[in-house]
Amino acid sequence: MAATEWYRIFSLTIPSTWIAFILATVLTGIVIYFKFNKETSSQFGDFVFMFILVWKFSIVLTDFSSIIKHPWMILYFSGGRTGVYIGVMGVILNLFYRQIQHKSLPSNGALALAFISFYSSFAVLIVLLNRSSILDTVLVLIVAILMALLMLNYRGTIHLVLPFLLVYCILHLILRETIFSTTMITAFLFGAALFLFGKGFGVTDE
Repeated sequence: MAATEWYRIFSLTIPSTWIAFILATVLTGIVIYFKFNKETSSQFGDFVFMFILVWKFSIVLTDFSSIIKHPWMILYFSGGRTGVYIGVMGVILNLFYRQIQHKSLPSNGALALAFISFYSSFAVLIVLLNRSSILDTVLVLIVAILMALLMLNYRGTIHLVLPFLLVYCILHLILRETIFSTTMITAFLFGAALFLFGKGFGVTDE
């Protein structure tokens, strides 16, 4: 599920992972909007925006010496793969912080649905955008259909995160023959955090 294709959009050359991330985010925002409400969809957008900011400026932590020498680099570069992990941890820590401070948060159901929707959409889009083999495409579309059916009958339980992670891991192994990738690691981090969040921090289902 790594980027193997690059697309030219106007004067920019963009990797398939970026396109998949943007489209998966938009699709998930729409799902959350219609399944829950505008406020919940907006909160999801806030977390995405936070992730992007942290990922973008994480280069200050990952390549501080270069930034000191060439400050303009912060406009064109990011923290890369390490920056993605920093961004994910930033969102997770913010979730727990907001819960401890009793600030407004999406419900259990919204958090779990956003997780399932985003990673399902991202997996499908990466396979399609990378012009993968027919077998890979069929496999990921089957998973997408199963996840779509799951979301249509969604009951707002955080426990669905764990079986989804198992299915996602199996799919990942089939398509990549390894689970040690940025996509799988971030999915595991978010999945584990959401499960703990729902089990131990008193978030209610809505």
